[in-house]
Amino acid sequence: MSIVYKFYCEKCGHEEEIYLGSGGYWYKKNYPQIISAAIDGEFGTEIKNIFKDHPNASVAYSKNLVKCGDCGRHENLIGLSVYLPKNDGFASGGKIINLLDIDKCYNRVATFEHKCKFCGGDVETFTEDTFDVEETPLQCPDCQSLMVGDWFGTWD
Repeated sequence: MSIVYKFYCEKCGHEEEIYLGSGGYWYKKNYPQIISAAIDGEFGTEIKNIFKDHPNASVAYSKNLVKCGDCGRHENLIGLSVYLPKNDGFASGGKIINLLDIDKCYNRVATFEHKCKFCGGDVETFTEDTFDVEETPLQCPDCQSLMVGDWFGTWD
């Protein structure tokens, strides 16, 4: 299970939910599309070339919150890292990685770095483990006021 936070703007009434983590069902359901997107270059040339050079590459991914340090805008995006098996004879070949064994069996070779889609600035990435709703204020996308946020539930 992963976490959902709900944010509300008291000034204009904007509401949004932020999903963090990888869920269980969502992770398994979307794995083939994420692998295809990585192979097709949707996560950048570096990651595309890793899959070209290493057919046994695989990924781990989750929903993250990214917040721009320049304009303050935020998005709920997929965070993705590429892994190669530590044992060359082990061919994961795009198979789902057991996240419990990831450090024991795989080496992380790349992580996709997001940029702000609004201004091109650098973003700070918050994961399920690093996000603190009380210490990370989010700006309303409609009126730029700070929104009020709270834990809302879990998702899978």
